[in-house]
Amino acid sequence: HAPTFSQVNDDAAEALRTYVLECCLGSGSPGVEVSDTRSAVDAYCGTGAYGLSLAATGWQVTGIESDPVAAAHARASVITENTSMPGRLDVREGRVEDLLTSLLPTDLLLLNPPRGGLAEDVPTQVLEHPPGRIVYVSCDPATLARDLKRLNDHYALDGIRSFDLFPQTAHVETVVELSLRSTIA
Repeated sequence: HAPTFSQVNDDAAEALRTYVLECCLGSGSPGVEVSDTRSAVDAYCGTGAYGLSLAATGWQVTGIESDPVAAAHARASVITENTSMPGRLDVREGRVEDLLTSLLPTDLLLLNPPRGGLAEDVPTQVLEHPPGRIVYVSCDPATLARDLKRLNDHYALDGIRSFDLFPQTAHVETVVELSLRSTIA
């Protein structure tokens, strides 16, 4: 276990992880299709749990993580946990706002930012090189609303679900599925 962020309620965290992966694989919302290319960017990837799971199903995934310990753990997990996976997970250490443009466009963008949400220029980068789908995991409804407003003109809301990982508190994790409405000029 790396000394990095993880959820404290294992059962609820597993339900969240399972749902996020269903959304990424296109089974979270009816009618959401996944392309054959199956490339993804896992922004704010942490220790790589989502990226590894996608790579295990054949996806070509690039993770971005600013915490050197979490990034090292994710890289080590690629080697030790599943050396024969049909896909690939490549983890880049750095800030999402510094690395994202070079990795877009992609079929899927998985966003799981810290409580402060996306850096100010990340939505602009997304709109300049739009991925076909976005799965956004948020721990703060206010920053999620702000970020969705910045993407709203070009992305349709396909699904939303909340997870109460800290019962009897105001904290909630929300997963939002978005799909590109049309080509952005």
